[in-house]
Amino acid sequence: VYISSESCLPCKFELPLYLEACEAHKEFDFVYFTTEEDSLSVLKKFGAQAGRPNLYIISKPYSYFYDNRLFLGFPTKYFIGSNRKVRTVQLGGYMVKEKVLGEWQPVLTHLQ
Repeated sequence: VYISSESCLPCKFELPLYLEACEAHKEFDFVYFTTEEDSLSVLKKFGAQAGRPNLYIISKPYSYFYDNRLFLGFPTKYFIGSNRKVRTVQLGGYMVKEKVLGEWQPVLTHLQ
């Protein structure tokens, strides 16, 4: 589960990497929460990738994240095991591809 904001530079940087992860790990479901309420602009940002069978895009306002105590900063990544329990939470992001993938890959590999 990836929580993003349209004004967050690391979120914008990580989006293509997130889509790469969706492609590389078809065995996982990817849920992308965005604080952008304009669903059309979000879908436009994803382009043809928005129709991926393992990608779920959900637009919610900031209040949703505060009310449900999910907001820990942008981006926030929750890695959830098949038992539906959170295995790892990663806060913040990087603007360097190697750092982002270096953070995600061990967790994705561990979940397999």
